[in-house]
Amino acid sequence: MAVKVTGLKSFSKKLKSIEKKLSQRRGVHARMVVLYEAWTKRNINANGQLHDDSRLRWQKLSFATLQIRRTRKKSPTNSTNILRDTGQLRQRWFRNISDKEGKLTNGQDYSKYHEDGPRKIKVFGKAKATLPRRKIFPDDKQARKIIEPAVTGFVKDVFIKT
Repeated sequence: MAVKVTGLKSFSKKLKSIEKKLSQRRGVHARMVVLYEAWTKRNINANGQLHDDSRLRWQKLSFATLQIRRTRKKSPTNSTNILRDTGQLRQRWFRNISDKEGKLTNGQDYSKYHEDGPRKIKVFGKAKATLPRRKIFPDDKQARKIIEPAVTGFVKDVFIKT
């Protein structure tokens, strides 16, 4: 008895096509960064209240911070917005996108202290204050939910449309 296998050439061609598509991840990484950045900006606009984990939601500004804002020489303000009073944080987003990764970072030096905080800092070079944690980016669990549409679309493109 003999068994004849057919379609190996077609199957091999399909596997090569899938392998090629899987290596070309720049597009999906770009979509992931766009989704991640949009959520991050919405979170800042919502004063850090978009975190699913309530422990990561931002505390209101302290009385001392509000006083400093009202009395500073350069651009005094009565604003109670958190991380939005000068606009510096919003203007320093950097995207690094390749086939290997998609990365969103902020170039403002104090962003890392807010992300990782709390941290003791000097105010006007003198008194010490605690810079509270104001997590700018989502935690890992929430980040996976945010980028899920991009990943799902990529998987469909690779496996279903091949």
